[in-house]
Amino acid sequence: MKIQHLILLLAAVLGAQTLSAQYFGRNKAKYETFDFEVYQSPNFDIYHYLENPERLREITEEAEQWYRMHQHVLRDTIAQRNPLIFYNDHADFQQTNAISGNVGVGTGGVTEALKNRVIMPFAMSHQQTHHVLGHELVHAFQYNMILNGDSTNLQSLSNLPLWMVEGMAEYLSIG
Repeated sequence: MKIQHLILLLAAVLGAQTLSAQYFGRNKAKYETFDFEVYQSPNFDIYHYLENPERLREITEEAEQWYRMHQHVLRDTIAQRNPLIFYNDHADFQQTNAISGNVGVGTGGVTEALKNRVIMPFAMSHQQTHHVLGHELVHAFQYNMILNGDSTNLQSLSNLPLWMVEGMAEYLSIG
């Protein structure tokens, strides 16, 4: 009887390992090759493939405006230029290889903690893009404060409750 239980337990463990390994080896769908250019502003390296210089100027001004506002409220400065990667639309954004894993339909943007870069698409409306940019830049400031703080480190990041991290970003991005 004990051997049967042991065999069942062993089968369950091996089955679970096989199931969790099913994602390994799959690639993200990639349909297009994007010819990114880099535009430098005082606080950002903006990676884009926009063909509209007016839209690039607008998004640069908005990013700098959000930076100044968050800098004033949070009383912090990001020492080096922060990378911003913009995609023309959400379908292009879902093909990004700047982050691992799949990007869901409801994901408006992503800020990486270690590289402190913001990756996002232009949304359907100017207001949505403005809001998501402000939200993601709050995360950039949060990660910068934690990773470069004098008494905090990467492990401190996992100790922050999600409601606080997302709540602050949403609150400050309302403007």
